[in-house]
Order: sequence, then C-alpha cells, then structure tokens
Amino acid sequence: DYVETNYNRATDAVRQPGSSWKLFVYLAALEAGYTPEDRVVDTPVTIDGWSPRNSGGGFAGEMDLRSAFAYSKNTVAAQLGNEVGF
Repeated sequence: DYVETNYNRATDAVRQPGSSWKLFVYLAALEAGYTPEDRVVDTPVTIDGWSPRNSGGGFAGEMDLRSAFAYSKNTVAAQLGNEVGF
C-alpha cells in the first residue's frame, strides 16, 4: 500500500529479476523464427556451469513453446536464450 509506505519495490527492492527476463528471451526466439507451436523439451540443462531449475524442481519433457512460456519453464527459457541470445 503506497499510502502507508512510500517504498517503491520497482526501484528500491534488492531482488533478483526472476522471470521478468523470460519475456525478452521468448521474444528473441519468436523473432528468430520459432512459433508458439514449436516443440521444445523441458529437461535438465547446464550452460557454462549454470544449471537453472524449474519451480517445484520437476521437468515436463516435450511441450510446445506456448506451454513452456505459460508455465514459466526456466530450463526451456535458458535453452532458448543460449540458442538465440539472452
């Protein structure tokens, strides 16, 4: 409640950006020719020593890009970013 406290979470919070970067990775993938129907695989991945995890720790296997985005799959976003650029 901004009336009770003038703390601006957008500019003052010291937090990791979380999933906010995924939008840009998926946009880059679409611009590179991916479509929402393209199949991707939600599986464990390590990129330059970094091993992203999904919320809950599980993996869904093969799915379409639309579902990977809707379910905010970190491993798929990491794989796409590695391929098309972060």
